[in-house]
Amino acid sequence: MAYGRGLRRWRVVIPVALMGMIFMRLIWMQLRTYAFAQDSRAIMALEFLNDRLDERCRYVHFFPDGGAAPRVSAAREGASRQAVARSWLTSVGYAFEGLFLCRQDWLEDRPVTRLNQWVFTSTVILAALMVRFVTSNWTVGLAVGAMLLSRGRLLADLGAVSTDGVMALLVTAWLAAGAHFLRTGATASLAGMGLAVALLSVYDRSLVVLCLPPVLLLGVGYLWRRRLARPVIRRFRGARQRQARLAAQSGPPLASEGPVGRFVSTVRWMAGIEFPPVPEAPSPADYARGGLFRTIQAPFLLWVYSRRRWAKLAAFWVLLCVLLILLGAGTFRWVAGDNQAEAARLFTAAFRHGLGRQWYDDWGGVVASRFDLHLWTSLAVMAVCALQSPAAGLAGFLEVTWLTGAAFAVTLLAALGADALDAALVLTLGKDHLATALMLGLSPRAVVAWFEPALLSLGAAGVYNLMKVLDTRFADKT
Repeated sequence: MAYGRGLRRWRVVIPVALMGMIFMRLIWMQLRTYAFAQDSRAIMALEFLNDRLDERCRYVHFFPDGGAAPRVSAAREGASRQAVARSWLTSVGYAFEGLFLCRQDWLEDRPVTRLNQWVFTSTVILAALMVRFVTSNWTVGLAVGAMLLSRGRLLADLGAVSTDGVMALLVTAWLAAGAHFLRTGATASLAGMGLAVALLSVYDRSLVVLCLPPVLLLGVGYLWRRRLARPVIRRFRGARQRQARLAAQSGPPLASEGPVGRFVSTVRWMAGIEFPPVPEAPSPADYARGGLFRTIQAPFLLWVYSRRRWAKLAAFWVLLCVLLILLGAGTFRWVAGDNQAEAARLFTAAFRHGLGRQWYDDWGGVVASRFDLHLWTSLAVMAVCALQSPAAGLAGFLEVTWLTGAAFAVTLLAALGADALDAALVLTLGKDHLATALMLGLSPRAVVAWFEPALLSLGAAGVYNLMKVLDTRFADKT
């Protein structure tokens, strides 16, 4: 008994050490200096804001020429076409954010950096919560938080005037709410997913496509539900005797394979990486809706097809997608003002404009440059986890992996189309010498940066999931 109590004291060492690492990284994040950078899309949104304010904000040094934002004269030839292009390229969400910063006198280098630090810290917290939802383990969540706070590339971007930090926060919030919904089926988490998509579409219209991954997940579940159900039910039924043996143990779980097995089990128990117990075979009552703090007993792709929940969920996402498209169209009409006829002619000319293969090669090169060894490793781990049976891995991890992968792929395709349209608009204006320096300096949407915290977090959690898969396979053999 004394041996067990002594080991329990050691179990708090790793979480406390991880918390210490997190606090030290937070202090270092505040003490270090950051290179000031400007994103052309963010500056274009501030220009839009500056044109519509009676009193100008004090952010003159944000603009490339060192002066105030250029105002478009109504008498200038082609001014309406330029105004339409600027309205389309403007991030309305960042313009509203700039309005808030302007009212607070925060549009200076240091306040912007401080705001980015708060946004990044919130992103790390949401990523850690997402990992906690899918692993049921706080130690893994704390390890993910410490890892993200040590990511040099994420810290280097904190000095930039850019929409990428807020976009990463909202994408991580969407995935965290999605992970919670896939584990609990709670209405509050579904509402959180809808709210995150709505805010993302305000910042970037192309992100309306995030309404599609949940529908795609439902389609995959419908096609594979029988294949997924058989191993799950078989594993639940075979786990009853094993649960009884584990419940009879006191202290650290001891393996019967020999000294090495007992040592590994003890170390794993002390590190706090025990896997959640496998529940018994779900009965019809277990297919009831979960709650904010109560998980569903059956896998989500089986639970959602009970009581026709899939129809309600699909209707929710389709209706939300239609509403967001109408909202985006209305927002563009409000931003463009009285230039709807000129907008139709400009977009018609842009659609007829060919970009050429070189533009697509350059776009792919810019996107590929964001991938490094850590991201490739995380994607590889997620791909392996996506091919595992849900009966062997952690509850809900398969669905979260599929949802994240589908969201990343759909967003990349949407960004490619949106960037191509933006480039065609700018080149169409460039023929008449109407494209401004900011328009010509537009860079591709940083989709990889938006998903980077979530991908790295799920890559680390995927290693834990694969440990659970191996543990389950070995248990089946013994």
